[in-house]
Amino acid sequence: MKNIFSVLSLAILFSFSVQAADEPLSGAERLQSDIRPGAKREGFYTALTTGQLFFTGNDRLNYHDGWLIGVKAGYDLWKYIGFEGIFKFSGHSTTSQAVSSGQIATSFFVYQFLGQLKGSYPLTQRFHIDAGIGGGIWHSSPKMRTQSTRGEFYGELGCEYFMRTRGISMGIDPSIGAVTNLKSAVVQLTGFFRYTF
Repeated sequence: MKNIFSVLSLAILFSFSVQAADEPLSGAERLQSDIRPGAKREGFYTALTTGQLFFTGNDRLNYHDGWLIGVKAGYDLWKYIGFEGIFKFSGHSTTSQAVSSGQIATSFFVYQFLGQLKGSYPLTQRFHIDAGIGGGIWHSSPKMRTQSTRGEFYGELGCEYFMRTRGISMGIDPSIGAVTNLKSAVVQLTGFFRYTF
């Protein structure tokens, strides 16, 4: 129930923001918008991201899902291509079955250090779809079973809406990760706020 509430909250927040940004412009605002459009895509940017991390398959027998927060920093080389560095942090508890086996701590933190190549395609001036692929390091403290540091292959697919305020955008960026020695993929349903300098 908590997971459904989290996803619905992100969707409602996104829809209200899009409606507010699409209000009709007055004559002066329209002129200013034409001179300085809100959809600034190229250059350096930072973003805050938050959402839910889900373990899938057999890993759900050992680990509970958890809320994550993160930061992103990147550079769009052109309108359609850029690269991005990501740090994500989440906290998790383990299932009673895993704890009773004696091989795992009752709770742990996950730190993800990732890099990805990212592409974007504008469906309209302000609405873009994004896709990224990359990888990095998955570190858990205390360690998950036998390892604390593992490799991670990472991919994401999302959408982004640029507000009327120049450089500010928001969107969703769900992702999937394949982590070394985990039995199944890790799914992350997240939303973000971004500022392009």
